Amino acid sequence: METAEFEKLAIPIALVVDDDPLILMDTADMIAGEGYAVVEAKTADQAYDFLDRHSSLQLLFTDVQMPGSPVAGSGSHVQWCSERYRTYRAYDDTYVPRAGMRARCMSPYR
Repeated sequence: METAEFEKLAIPIALVVDDDPLILMDTADMIAGEGYAVVEAKTADQAYDFLDRHSSLQLLFTDVQMPGSPVAGSGSHVQWCSERYRTYRAYDDTYVPRAGMRARCMSPYR
């Protein structure tokens, strides 16, 4: 779907990202059952591509240990950054400091 098509939807949009096809399918079905329009991504690159093109996302459900993920295998890192930076985004591992330009989060777990 193109950006304009997503923006016309009257239901919330969810992006589900997982490299395991069964988990991806089951999770997408479960979230769709909750009333979301679900977009599936099998790789981190597919997810980033979708996120670059669409700003109307309400839910991101991702496998943080998936190859290519900037937060792969680092739940402690994500928690540390989330607790310190209100603007932290786990999907691209960045936050907005006072200077105003998005920056990569550096934690003791990196």
